[in-house]
Amino acid sequence: AGLREHDLLQRATILRSDITQVDTIAFACDVVLMNPPWGQRSHADRPFLEASIALARRAVHVMHSSFAVHLEPWASDGGWEAEKWMEAEFPLPRTYAHQKQDRAFTKAGMWRLRRKPTVQAAEDAT
Repeated sequence: AGLREHDLLQRATILRSDITQVDTIAFACDVVLMNPPWGQRSHADRPFLEASIALARRAVHVMHSSFAVHLEPWASDGGWEAEKWMEAEFPLPRTYAHQKQDRAFTKAGMWRLRRKPTVQAAEDAT
């Protein structure tokens, strides 16, 4: 609905597939928006994060647990800069049997990842 409301359907591709099967060359793009799985099991987000930087030429925007401490060092190790720019209470409707409340909240953080400028690009700019 959001893409349609903002007349962006022609400029966007929504991928619904096994993340390990995404052709990162065929679907390369400028910006990736993602909400990888978090909080369920350790490293569940890793295949999604890896695919996002393989797909994105310029930036990745990630919603993740506000308490995540691994995104910034992980991004840096991959040649990206990560900046948490927002936090918000995120509603969690009861979806799984182990959830006891009909609705709960978690603190979500929004990160912006950008490729680190290369030495060559910095030299070219001068």
